[in-house]
Amino acid sequence: WGEVRNTQDVDLVVLAEIGDESDVIDEMLKVFPVRAGRFGSKAKGKSFALQSRVLLLQTKAGVPIDVALGATGFEAEMLNRAKLVAITSNHKFRTASPEDIIVMKAIAARAHDWRDIEGIIVRQGRQLDWKYIERWLDPLLEIMELPERHEELKTLRKRLNAELASASRNAKTSARKKRSPKKGKPPS
Repeated sequence: WGEVRNTQDVDLVVLAEIGDESDVIDEMLKVFPVRAGRFGSKAKGKSFALQSRVLLLQTKAGVPIDVALGATGFEAEMLNRAKLVAITSNHKFRTASPEDIIVMKAIAARAHDWRDIEGIIVRQGRQLDWKYIERWLDPLLEIMELPERHEELKTLRKRLNAELASASRNAKTSARKKRSPKKGKPPS
């Protein structure tokens, strides 16, 4: 939805209602092993996942997989809104909407998350549903006692809107200059 960047892992959200985590974790562990460097056994990986609601797995090739065990209304809504996106000509995957990715990345708020948010805003522009983003982001940040992250998002959005407006004005001025004849020379 934004700028393409290389990533080293796969991030998934699996709906696991409160109380159902153990069953979901067990099903995932039937398919993927826990991270070799992080946990020595399935039991330790499962224990970590039950405490953190994040199951850290890896593919057979060693690619890390972070599985968030979703249970909030936001996560359920995000999964309902997910769209099938062609990753290759033969493979489609359900992918979170740009708005949902902005919410998740504003919560995580690492440096690369803010760069990803910027890329999404630039690429998606006016197509983004900011009312939806605010409807979910504000209460989640309030629960986490992190209201400053919403201010950071507003500041980023304002800066990008100003840059876009400036670039648009510059493009219009440049186009007008190209169309108008130069002084002292008759139009050709």
